[in-house]
Amino acid sequence: MSEQPKPDDATAPAEDADEGGEGEAKGEAKGEAKGEGEGEGGAKVQGEATGDIVFDTLWARVVEAWDDDKPHGALVQYAVKNQKLPELAGKYKSMTADPEKKVRAQKRLDGVVMAATQLLFAMKSPPVPKSNKTINIIAVLMAVSAIAFFAYRLMMSRASLPSP
Repeated sequence: MSEQPKPDDATAPAEDADEGGEGEAKGEAKGEAKGEGEGEGGAKVQGEATGDIVFDTLWARVVEAWDDDKPHGALVQYAVKNQKLPELAGKYKSMTADPEKKVRAQKRLDGVVMAATQLLFAMKSPPVPKSNKTINIIAVLMAVSAIAFFAYRLMMSRASLPSP
């Protein structure tokens, strides 16, 4: 029979690492590696990564300098250019749970909604082209002529019948 290899320290099960409170520190490190950090108020600020490195980096900068308007503006501009407004709105919405950041997050969320509204108005469909007036007049004249012709033919056919 073959012997099973013994796990070395790097691949040891997580149960062995939980002794002495070390498991909590490792669990926190794993959570941060996934992009889930905690802000000053203890609320989750980064959530799941969007897959867009630039967006995630800009969001991290916004969270770091929450009271500075420049990172917020840069992130909104990037979101508008790259159609990331829904993701940005979700990030700001999640920040409204933090009492310290709620007011600014709601203000920024309202700004994202206004930017999305302006974007929709800018993308509205072009007006329907007006029909050509000359073609309409010709069509009406042809219809009237056809009706007049059939009325004349009907009267002539009745006139040629013998009276009873």
